[in-house]
Amino acid sequence: MAILVLMAAAALLLLLAMRAPTRSSAPRRCRRSRSDPAAGSTARRKPEWVVQEVIYLASHLRSCRKVKEAFNRAHGSAARIGHTFAWEVMRDHALAIEQMRRARKRRSPAPMPLRRHWALDITFLHRQWPVLGILDAGSRQALLLRHLSSKCAFTLLGHLLITIGRFGIPESIRTDCEAMFFSRMWRTTLQALQVSHRHGPPRQPWRNGRIERFFGTLKSALRERVVDSGAATQGDLERFRLFYNHLRPHSALGGLTPGEAWNQLDLSDMQRAYARHGAVWVSFGREKALALRC
Repeated sequence: MAILVLMAAAALLLLLAMRAPTRSSAPRRCRRSRSDPAAGSTARRKPEWVVQEVIYLASHLRSCRKVKEAFNRAHGSAARIGHTFAWEVMRDHALAIEQMRRARKRRSPAPMPLRRHWALDITFLHRQWPVLGILDAGSRQALLLRHLSSKCAFTLLGHLLITIGRFGIPESIRTDCEAMFFSRMWRTTLQALQVSHRHGPPRQPWRNGRIERFFGTLKSALRERVVDSGAATQGDLERFRLFYNHLRPHSALGGLTPGEAWNQLDLSDMQRAYARHGAVWVSFGREKALALRC
């Protein structure tokens, strides 16, 4: 009897073994490791437009994570990228990105209409004499260059209203974020004149770049002059303003001076005048320019 039970159990085990699934004899496909360059390039292959868009974003943003966030926000429905892919594109195309940044910095600013938008700011000569400047953004004409005894809102509004009385009311005035430009008196006066007040974020002076460039030229011209009083400073400022407006040509104006652009003259008219009357050299500090012979 025991022998029959053992034989039945052996037959049952054999039957179960025959019904169990067998593993395939085909070779098992090995998964490539992350260190394999072929596996990484296949997993991260993107269309060319994705690479070009990442290069463009990287020319504006310095961080690969910010590039990733900007790309996914703008193109997330069509394609998405990770910060590793953004970093690899920025590494492989570093030269092209730097060239795009340089080309953008050297690009000429877009022309602006004349007598409608002003730039206003304050600088210091020789680190002690505050100077107020008002510039027409379209023609680069220096409307006011004045030594200040105080930087309070009363003083600034007085000089601004005198300048408006001479040259008319602009549509907008761009300043930085100093406290006097956000005082209640300043804002109320501009609102009464229907003048728009524009300003950039704090600690970003390049947002008012036209007048910052003008102050750079001013300081370069007056660097070697010794000034011991406010009256002497104002005399130098007036002479420089005449030199800048009527003698010094501006590259962004196509070779015209700010005064010629303000009066809407053409370069061919000035060339005929130079051919008729001749020219002489006039210098102011380190600056030199040609002037019509009287």
